[in-house]
Amino acid sequence: MNFQELRTVLAAWTLAMAVAVGASARAQDGQNLLRDPGFEAPPLTPGSAWREIPGDFDVVFDAVDVREGATSLRLDRRAGSTSAFAAVAQAIDAKPYRGQTVRFRAMARTALAPAPGFSGGGLWLRIDREGGARGFFDNMSDRPIRSGDWAAYEITGQVAGDATRITAGFLLNGVGSGWIDAASLEVVPDIPAADRSVERPTEDRLANLEAFARVYGAVRWFSGASDPQDPRWVTLAVEGVRDVEEAREPSELANRLLRWFEPMAPGGCCQVKATIGAFS
Repeated sequence: MNFQELRTVLAAWTLAMAVAVGASARAQDGQNLLRDPGFEAPPLTPGSAWREIPGDFDVVFDAVDVREGATSLRLDRRAGSTSAFAAVAQAIDAKPYRGQTVRFRAMARTALAPAPGFSGGGLWLRIDREGGARGFFDNMSDRPIRSGDWAAYEITGQVAGDATRITAGFLLNGVGSGWIDAASLEVVPDIPAADRSVERPTEDRLANLEAFARVYGAVRWFSGASDPQDPRWVTLAVEGVRDVEEAREPSELANRLLRWFEPMAPGGCCQVKATIGAFS
């Protein structure tokens, strides 16, 4: 890839990030298809939004360990349990969402005793089809939740054209407890195709994009003062690049880069300034 091709790719990346984030924001503002998504209506009864999969475990509405609202839902599975796993679920009619994509999200955490083999929690999403045909299914068995800290998890699946039911839930395999809170099931809007009528960035804007990309990589991945896993990097990648692209002269470019990147590397101010000076 030559220099001009690199700069063109950077411009396309910027546009793609903006489109993807815009679609994500619209999805988050959409209708939550779940009833009682915050687990605020104890106890579980035959008419409850959520139901437990019959088994030897306890379901508790926890008012102490909460991620959002007044209560979370906790599954407790004891040693010697006769159940293969503990689980709760909620099902909705799939017919209105046929041919669309749905996303199940929730906050979750676990506290499990060490055990050989599979042990962990997981969101699960199943889409049943007519006649018992195989539909989408994911229970996070390949990426179980084993962290003791609250974190966001999600599963995205396609609703088949003959789908009959969508079931979303939370499961626990192992001895210990698992918590779920702040759940949502939403239709994911289609990401619109890039508008081909959008004017190509000018040479100056492309140069700014190139500087941003180089500084981003250097500070995030190679600076000893930064944390590459800091969640703010995602926001910076989308919002920072838009701001930096607007710089009209080298001094303004350097100032904008410094404003975005200096907070990401506490104590590494001199290193960040040197990096910006080399690439801007």
